[in-house]
Amino acid sequence: MIFAANLDYYHTLQGAWFRPIQSLPLTVELPAWLKVADVFEITPEGPRDVKWSGTRESLSIDAGYLTDVRIFVASAAHGLRSEIASRALRR
Repeated sequence: MIFAANLDYYHTLQGAWFRPIQSLPLTVELPAWLKVADVFEITPEGPRDVKWSGTRESLSIDAGYLTDVRIFVASAAHGLRSEIASRALRR
C-alpha cells in the first residue's frame, strides 16, 4: 500500500482547508521480493485504474490531483483488484 497525504493545509475556526496539489507524480522504491503485476487506487466506490510504470527497483504512479489523501495498492497478485471490487459491491 502506498499512501499519498497532502500536508499543505491550514486551520480556521470553520475547520481544516487543503491547498490541492494539481499534479502529483509518485515514485517509490520496491522491495526485492515484490514483482508488481497490478497497481490501482482504493476509493470508497472500489478499486480505480491509475497510470503506472515500473522496473524491478521502483514504481512510478501518475496520481494526478490530490486534495487530502489517496491510497494506492501495488500487488503481485493479478486477481486482487477484482476480489476487492467484489467485496465493495457486497456492502
